[in-house]
Amino acid sequence: MTDQLDIVLAETGPIIESLAPKLPAAQAAGRVPQGLAPRACVATLLLMLERLSAIGPLGPANGSLPGFDTLKDAAAHTVASMLGAHP
Repeated sequence: MTDQLDIVLAETGPIIESLAPKLPAAQAAGRVPQGLAPRACVATLLLMLERLSAIGPLGPANGSLPGFDTLKDAAAHTVASMLGAHP
């Protein structure tokens, strides 16, 4: 497990380190709770996006399950809101 974690951290570390400094502004604006660690917030966003990309297109909504486009829209909104793209 440690080898896999090292690989993931090596691949995502630069992204986390470049986005984490944006989180204090999001916290000051009330979009992100003060108690959450900036690096943990960014890592969580990356995990969410990775999982979304791993499942691939699911097609249209099926019963109570959302379709892939709906999931992509929700993910984009979450990222944009946290990083300040929305007022």
